[in-house]
Amino acid sequence: VRDWLSRAALACRRRSVLSSDHRYRGLVNTASANSGSLYKAIAFVNLGVLLFAIMLVMIKFAAQHFDAFQISAVRNAVGALLVSFLLARQLRFNVRVDDLSMRQWPLGIQRGLSLAIAQLAFFYAITKIEIATAQTIGYASPLFVTMFSVVLLGDRVGVWRWSAVVIGFIGIFLVLRPFTQEFHWVLTLPLAGALGYGWNLATVRAFDKSVKTLLINSYSSWTAVVVSLFFVVIFSNADWSVPLYAWWFLLGVGISGGLGVYMISAGYREVQPSKVAPFDYFGLLYAILFGWLIFQEAPIDRLFPGVFLIAGAGFLILWRERVSGQKP
Repeated sequence: VRDWLSRAALACRRRSVLSSDHRYRGLVNTASANSGSLYKAIAFVNLGVLLFAIMLVMIKFAAQHFDAFQISAVRNAVGALLVSFLLARQLRFNVRVDDLSMRQWPLGIQRGLSLAIAQLAFFYAITKIEIATAQTIGYASPLFVTMFSVVLLGDRVGVWRWSAVVIGFIGIFLVLRPFTQEFHWVLTLPLAGALGYGWNLATVRAFDKSVKTLLINSYSSWTAVVVSLFFVVIFSNADWSVPLYAWWFLLGVGISGGLGVYMISAGYREVQPSKVAPFDYFGLLYAILFGWLIFQEAPIDRLFPGVFLIAGAGFLILWRERVSGQKP
């Protein structure tokens, strides 16, 4: 009994020490934050992909006055400020130098470089082709995540997921139509963007488990800001002297994109990611709808039937991930 009371008292003291340090309140690991409301998670993810679709519309309008380099730089700057605010709030606005350091900082910077290049490629494509077409090709990201998880992380991928990768790339081939007169090199840019985004999603698992997701994103976001500003200085020839309303479109790109990332992250933290990941594909429906209503875009002939194979491959990967996760 005396030993039991001693252990209980020690445990109480430990809990008291942890609870007295307000800096550690609310620092919930993503892995443990999956017992929330499914309906709430679905609402968050759905709102996030809706905001992303709005961001694509804003890019179309902003592109009438700004080039893709400028749009990407502003988008990254707003996103980095949002991530920094969330990180500071997570630390109760008492940030120390030690809170911003991590052992794998070179990987964080490398992710920011790939993010900036991927985003620039995708944004430039949006200014030249239909929203729905770029969005459809961009859904190749899960295919690249599967491939990179094998090469970088040594994951074992079975016949189901490899089949999904093959099916997905067949769908992309049908959308691109590389050997026809309808092909244009700009169509490959969303694929390049998906490659970069896939690399970022896969490499996030290479960080130490103790590193907070917001800190990882902070390194990537601010590196992307520096790289995109470098691109503006070196490659952009556009003028910043534009009508005032054009700045609202540019600001809309940053706000909708930044809030979209936050909403989707909130949804994925609410429940197990496999339960809400299929709702990411609502973004394709929004892209088709907005492109048709606002810009009279209707790339139906190009998208079908390849879009079914791309979406089906993504669902197959998600289903297989969920089945594998349920195995003892």
